[in-house]
Amino acid sequence: MLEAILARTADPKLEAKVTRAALRLLDKEGMSALSMRAVAKAARTTTPTLYDRFENHENLLAAITKRINEELLGRIAAQNSIESMILECVQYAASHPYRYELLYKQRAKIWATDEPKPVFEALKKQLAVQLKMRGAALDETGLALMALMHGSSVFRIAMGPNSAAHAEVEKATSFAVRRIVRESRRTK
Repeated sequence: MLEAILARTADPKLEAKVTRAALRLLDKEGMSALSMRAVAKAARTTTPTLYDRFENHENLLAAITKRINEELLGRIAAQNSIESMILECVQYAASHPYRYELLYKQRAKIWATDEPKPVFEALKKQLAVQLKMRGAALDETGLALMALMHGSSVFRIAMGPNSAAHAEVEKATSFAVRRIVRESRRTK
């Protein structure tokens, strides 16, 4: 009976608490701040508890990346065109450069696997609806737009938060999206 009273129960909210703490660290200090010990401290838990929940650092990064994907998907789901989806992704990256860095580094690891690629899938879904695309043309156009989005995002991040050239990058990105879409319509 005493053992049952003293037995520790898992905190069902721990993963969300840890993820929020990790995102705060990431936003403030970048990926190098995401050690298991630092995240545990920020989440007001212990390092062994973190290892019990996530097993290793890679699993912790996967959980953080999942949260970032959910956040980004929420933002692009509200968009009604391919162009606005791409621009929203670029804006997100510029507003959250460390989150975007983690996202693309994790995405690069899984790109050639069968693991889910939520932003890419959302973009392809919009292409299928907006342009009635399917098959290889859908995949190729989706990948071209992802490459454009990533390049524009990294360019915006490199410019810093207060660059006067942000509007030029947005204009160029919009132009490139329209060209890719127009070419895709022409060749399908």
